[in-house]
This record gives sequence, C-alpha cells and structure tokens, in this order.
Amino acid sequence: MISGLKPDITHSFLHRDIRPDNILYRDGRLFVIDAETCEFGDPLNDLARINLEWHYWEMYDCLLDGYKSVMRIDTDNELFYFYQLESLAEILDMHFNHGCANSTTPFFMDKVKKTKRVLLY
Repeated sequence: MISGLKPDITHSFLHRDIRPDNILYRDGRLFVIDAETCEFGDPLNDLARINLEWHYWEMYDCLLDGYKSVMRIDTDNELFYFYQLESLAEILDMHFNHGCANSTTPFFMDKVKKTKRVLLY
C-alpha cells in the first residue's frame, strides 16, 4: 500500500537535520547551519523527521506554520507516517549500531527505550 503513495513535491531542498542546535538567531534573522545531510525530496519527509525528534520543541509549531505558508503540507498524509518510520529506523541504527547518542528529546528517548525493550526481548 505504501509503495503506491507518491509525494506531492519531490524537488524541494531538504535540510534533514533541523533542530535547535542547527538554528542561529542574529539581528532578527534565523540561519540554518550544518548542511551535511541536505538532499532534494519531499518536504513532508523533513517535517516528519523534525516531528519525530523534536515533537516537544517549542519551535515545532512555528516550523510547521512556515512550511504551510509556502506549500501544501498535510501532516495527516500516510506518507508523513511512512517518513517517520523511515527516519526512526535510520536514527535507531545510528544509536544502536554507531554509538551516536546525541538526542536529548524526551519523546525520542522514550521511543528508543521502548524499541530497545522490544529488540532485547
């Protein structure tokens, strides 16, 4: 079923690592830094990753509004949940197989603990 889903927009610039550490504020302007994971694709993918890792971040709603102000974004779209699953798999791989434990989000850490329990038992 998921393989038949097609993104509405596929040629948008994606940062793929938007988080508080990668946003600078200076002279009334925001700057996004650390572009090593950038690629082109569906903006819903970028937003799904932000939602997954930074759900409790107070700026999430502002980012969502920003995305919605320039393009049609539907977070009820099945692709949004597929992208979250895809991102979670990638993040869990980094944590479990590559020792990258840099996320401090309570939501994300809770996901890791639950997933780890499932993997261990």
